[in-house]
Amino acid sequence: MNATARSFLAPVTRVLRRASSGLRPAARPAAAVAPDVLALSGAGRARALPSARTYRALLARQTAGETLDVSRLVRPGIVGHADLKGSPWSVIQGAGRYEKVQPGRFFDAFIDEAAPLPPGAIRLERHVSADLVYAANVLSSRGAAGANPELVQFVTEGRTFQRVLFPARSLTAGTSKVLHEARRLEARLTAELGREGLARRLPAGWQELAPVDRLKALQAAA
Repeated sequence: MNATARSFLAPVTRVLRRASSGLRPAARPAAAVAPDVLALSGAGRARALPSARTYRALLARQTAGETLDVSRLVRPGIVGHADLKGSPWSVIQGAGRYEKVQPGRFFDAFIDEAAPLPPGAIRLERHVSADLVYAANVLSSRGAAGANPELVQFVTEGRTFQRVLFPARSLTAGTSKVLHEARRLEARLTAELGREGLARRLPAGWQELAPVDRLKALQAAA
């Protein structure tokens, strides 16, 4: 990552560390989320966002100690834009969800209303309030242990957003441990085996796998 990119992500990283240091996981059993907030329809098309009121009600339950099953809840991440060469669009919230998306597919995320979009992006909604974006992103599949309220407030306060389907290959995620480890391991194996030697150990089309699966393939090749 170059110096400009580090400068762009530094305040986000600092807030993320502060936000996560004192949080503890909830102990109550998981509760189901109503089916009207499913992320996808049967045809696989993105569905409209629930209201901010719906998100806030679920967030209140999570804050009270419930561990909610939000795996099927519409929870777009947050993407930031900076005038950087190579990778101006970066996932700053929701890196764990991004790590599971194949490069040829789309990542559902909010971005500032005024920000430009990469080629191939599909705008789904405009004029989304910061309150909704905050509540949707503080809700976590890991409960309070996975929520980063200070980070989300930092990147949403005073803004209006659009919801966009981003081509996954157009994004980077500077806070992703999976991407960092995959790049580190690929560089080490390339130095040891050469590009052709590494290619022989990896499955065909491995670069089109989701980041979590690319890492697994590299670990198996090591």
